[in-house]
Amino acid sequence: MIKSLSAENCANVLSAEFRPILGHSISVLLNFAVYEKYKDLRKLALITFHTLIQKSISNSAWNGTSINPGDIFASFLPGISVNLTKILTNDDKVNRELIISSLRLFRVILTCTLCDTSGDIQSKHCSNEQFIVFRDDEWFEKCSTKLVPAIRKIIFTLISHQAHEVRKELLIFCKEILLNCSTKFLRSSVDAFLEVPLSMLNEDDDYDGNCKDLSALATEFISHFSAAVLNSSRTLTDVIFDQIYKFVSSFPREMRSLDENHIAAKINILNGYITCLGTSGISLIMSMDLYRQRLFQCLIDLAEFDYKSIDRLYNFVKPISDTGGDSADEDNLKPLFDVKRKKFKHFNETRTERCLQRCCFVLGSLCDKNVLLDFLLDISRAGNASALYTLNCILRGIKEKTTNIVQILEEYLARLRFPQPSSQLSKIKAQIDKEMLTCQLLEGIGVLASLCCVDYRHKFINETLFVLIAYSGFENYMVSQTAKNTMQDLADTFDYTCINHLIAENVNYITNCVNIKLRHFENIDEVNVVITKILNITNLNCLPYLERTLDEAIATLDVNYQSGNKCLFKILHTFVKVVYNLQRTACEQSNDVSHESTFKSVERDEKEEKKVEKMEDFRNKVQCYLRNKKIAECLQIDESVETNEEKESSEEQEERVEQEAEASERAKSKLPIYASMILKILERCKHIISHPDVKIRLMTLDSIAYGMRVIRNFEEHLLPMAHQLWHPLVARFKDNDVMIIMSAFTCLLAMAETCKDFVRSRTLKEVLPSLIYFLKCEAKRSYRKDTPAYRFTLNYKLQLQLLSGLGKLANDLLITERDLWTLVDATLPYFSAKQPRELQKAALNAFKFYIQIDPCVCWYFLMQLYNDRADCDDYSGLAAVNFEGWQSDDCKRNVNVVLKEEYT
Repeated sequence: MIKSLSAENCANVLSAEFRPILGHSISVLLNFAVYEKYKDLRKLALITFHTLIQKSISNSAWNGTSINPGDIFASFLPGISVNLTKILTNDDKVNRELIISSLRLFRVILTCTLCDTSGDIQSKHCSNEQFIVFRDDEWFEKCSTKLVPAIRKIIFTLISHQAHEVRKELLIFCKEILLNCSTKFLRSSVDAFLEVPLSMLNEDDDYDGNCKDLSALATEFISHFSAAVLNSSRTLTDVIFDQIYKFVSSFPREMRSLDENHIAAKINILNGYITCLGTSGISLIMSMDLYRQRLFQCLIDLAEFDYKSIDRLYNFVKPISDTGGDSADEDNLKPLFDVKRKKFKHFNETRTERCLQRCCFVLGSLCDKNVLLDFLLDISRAGNASALYTLNCILRGIKEKTTNIVQILEEYLARLRFPQPSSQLSKIKAQIDKEMLTCQLLEGIGVLASLCCVDYRHKFINETLFVLIAYSGFENYMVSQTAKNTMQDLADTFDYTCINHLIAENVNYITNCVNIKLRHFENIDEVNVVITKILNITNLNCLPYLERTLDEAIATLDVNYQSGNKCLFKILHTFVKVVYNLQRTACEQSNDVSHESTFKSVERDEKEEKKVEKMEDFRNKVQCYLRNKKIAECLQIDESVETNEEKESSEEQEERVEQEAEASERAKSKLPIYASMILKILERCKHIISHPDVKIRLMTLDSIAYGMRVIRNFEEHLLPMAHQLWHPLVARFKDNDVMIIMSAFTCLLAMAETCKDFVRSRTLKEVLPSLIYFLKCEAKRSYRKDTPAYRFTLNYKLQLQLLSGLGKLANDLLITERDLWTLVDATLPYFSAKQPRELQKAALNAFKFYIQIDPCVCWYFLMQLYNDRADCDDYSGLAAVNFEGWQSDDCKRNVNVVLKEEYT
C-alpha cells in the first residue's frame, strides 16, 4: 500500500493533520520489531518502516516549498534510535537478516535527519508547527551528544560479528553517514564512524578469503573520502587531525592493557588514518613537530622488543669455522630459528607484526622522501633497536631510488663496531641489547640497498660488504644469520646469483680492505672472519689477490708475535688448510676429466689404429729407400769430411741437451703461487712451533702437516723445508702436553708420506725409540682396562694414534728388516684379548702394513705367540723353525685372524 501511494497522498501523509497518526504508526512498527517473537513479522515491520521513509524522501511532491521530511522524522529520532539500538545490541543470536534490516533503516533515518540544512530556508518558518524540529547548530550538538554513545555501542557490538554480511552492512552504514551527514554532527563522532572502514582495510588478514571484498570496499571508500571530503572540508580535516593526535597519544598507554586482537585492530585503525590523510595530510603532519613526534613515538613504542624472551642458545651456536671448510655446506644450512622473527613486548603473533609493518610501509610511501629521510637520519643517530626497526619498516615504503640514503648508510656503518667476542654467561644479558641493535643496523643496510640508485651501487657494495662478511662470522647466531640474510638481500638486489658470487666478484676490493686493516692490530678479529670467508669460497685462480694479504699477515705477526691474540695464527692456519683443500679438489677434478676423456677416446683410437699401421708401413719403406740411396751417394765422399761432420753434429747435440736441461731446471724452480705462499707460511712455522701457547703450537703443527702435502710435487723445495723443520718438530715429541705429541706424530706421518726415505734415518734414530718405549710401557697399564674411564684418557688416545699410524709410517719410510723388528716387538703386546678392543684393531691393521714390508719376520713373531703346534702345520710352508713358546693364549684369536687373512 505504501509503495502504491501517489505523490498527492504521500504529501498528505506528511501533512500536519496526519502527523499524530504517522507517529503512532512508527511506534507500532517499532514495537513489532523489538518485542514480537515471530522473526518474520519483526523483519516485515522494519521493511515497512524503511519503505515509508524511502517513499517520503523520494516523493516528487516535495520540491522545496513543502516541509522537509528530515524535519518531520527528526522529531521521532529519539524513539527510533532507542528501539533500533535495542535490536542491534541485544545479542549475537539475533537473526542476521533482522540486523541487516535494522542497519539499513537506521542508515536511512540518520542520513535523512542529519544531512546538511544550510540551504533549507523553510524549516525555520515552520518550526512552530507540531512535530517539526528546527535543525540548527544547537540541535545538532544535542543530537550528537545523545546519539554518539548509542552508535559507538552498535559499532563495538557488530564490528567483530561472525557474519560477513553484517560486517559489510555496517561498513556501508558508516560510509553513508560519513558521506551524507552534516559536519556539525560528524565533528564529535567522525572517529566512531571511521573506525569501521579503517579497521576493515586489512580484513583479508583476519578472516578467510570470502571477506576480501570488505577490504576492497573499505579501501575504495577511504580513497574517496580522502580525496573528496577532506580536501573540500577544512573543518572535517581539522577534526581528523585532532583524532589522530588523540589516538597516537593514548594508544601507547592503552596497549598495555589490551589483548592481541585489539592491538592489531588499533594498529589497523592507525594505518587507516594515515591512508585517509593521503600525501597532503601526511606532509602537513611532517611539518608539525608535535604531531610528527607523537606519531613516530607511538610506532616506536609499539615496536618495543622483549629482550627477556631472546633464547640464550643464540649465543652458543658455532660460528664460521676458523679452519676453513666447505663453504657451500655453510651457506646452504637451514637456520635453526627464524632470525627475522622478532620478540615484541606488547604482542606475540606474526599477524600483529605484519599490521605494524604495513602501517610503517604506508607512512613511508606517502611521505615526501627528502623530508622523511632528514627526520629518519635524526632517529638513526640516537635511536635504540626498536626505533631502528621502525625506521627500517618505514624505509621499505619509499618507492623511488635515491642517493639521499648516503647519510643514513654512513650513520649505520658508524654505529656498527665489531665487538670482541665473548662467551661468558655473565655477559650475555648485558650484550643482548647491543646484539639486537646490531641486527637492526644490519637489516637496515639491506633495506637501504633496495633504495640505492644504479650509479651508487658499486660504492654501496664497497662500503658495506666487508662489514657484512665480518658479522657473518660473529659468535652470536642471531647476528651472524642477520648478516647472511642481508648479504643475500644485496645479492638479490644487485643481480648476483648468490652470496658467494657477490663476494667473488668483489674480492679485489675486500682484500684491499683486509690489507689496510691488518696494519692495525685491534682489527684482527674481524679480519680473521673475512679472510676465512673469502678463502672458503675462492679457487686457486683467486689466490693472486690474497698474496699481498698473506704478506701483510706475516708482517703483522712478526711485529706482534708476543701478543696473546691467536687470530694471526688462525689466519696462517686457514691459508694452509684451504690451499690444501683447493689443491686436492683441483687434482680430483683433473683426474675425473682425464678419466672421462680416456674412455671417450677409446673408440676414436681403435678407428685410427688401422690408418696408423698403414702409414707406418709406407713410412718404413720410404725410409729404407732413402737410407740405401744415401749410402750409395756417400761411398765417394772423403773420410776426413765425414769425421768433421760427425764432430759438428755431436757438438750441436750436446748443446741442445744442455739447453733442454737448463730449461727444465728453470721450469722446476718456478713455483706456482699457491706453493710459494705455503713456503712463506712454513718458513714462519719453524719459529712458531715452539710458542708458549698450546693452541698456537697445535695450529702450527697442523699447518705443517697440510703444507708438506701441498708442496709434495716440488721436491727441490720440499726436502730443504723438511730439513729446516725437522729439529723443531723432534723437540715437540718431548713436550709435556700429550696433545702436542699427537699433533707432532700426525706431522711426522705427513713428512714421511711426502719425503719418503729422506727422513728415514732421522726418524729411526731420533723419534721412534721414544715412541716404542711409550707403547711398551703403556701396554702394561692398559692391560685389563677396557673401560670408558680409561678410553677417555689422553694416554689411551696417544696409544691408539701411534698404533694406527706406525704401519703406514713404516711403509712410507721403506724401513729394512732389522728396523722392523723393534716395531713388531712393540706392537705384539696389543694382540692380547685383555687389551682395549680399539687398540687390538689398531695393532692388527699395523701388522698388515708390516707384512707388506717383510712377511717372514712378521710370521716368525706371530708363531712365537701361536702356541698350538697342531694348527701350525697349516701355515708351515717354510722350513721347520724352533720357537720359544711364549705363554700367550690370550693372543691366539688375533694371531689366528692375521694368519688366515695374510698367509693363506
